[in-house]
Amino acid sequence: MAAQLVWTPIDVVTQRLMVANGADARYVNGVDMFRKIVRNDGVRGLYKSFGISILTNAPSNAVWWASYSVAQRLVWGGVGCFLHRKYGDHEGE
Repeated sequence: MAAQLVWTPIDVVTQRLMVANGADARYVNGVDMFRKIVRNDGVRGLYKSFGISILTNAPSNAVWWASYSVAQRLVWGGVGCFLHRKYGDHEGE
């Protein structure tokens, strides 16, 4: 959710730039568009798609972090077993 506070305004600006990229473009660049959105719609204009962004990104982020946690345990557990077998069994020699 915290990431969406940063990425949603960036997405709004980039999507509007893609749509406004015609011959009659009224924007010089992303900063110009950002300023015009804030001037015309206020800060709320930058967060119009915040709710849908949360709804679309939350499930994939939940799956990613859960699988990352499992993979982390498997990898480090495997490395620990490998190191224990390689170095741990020969300590008394």
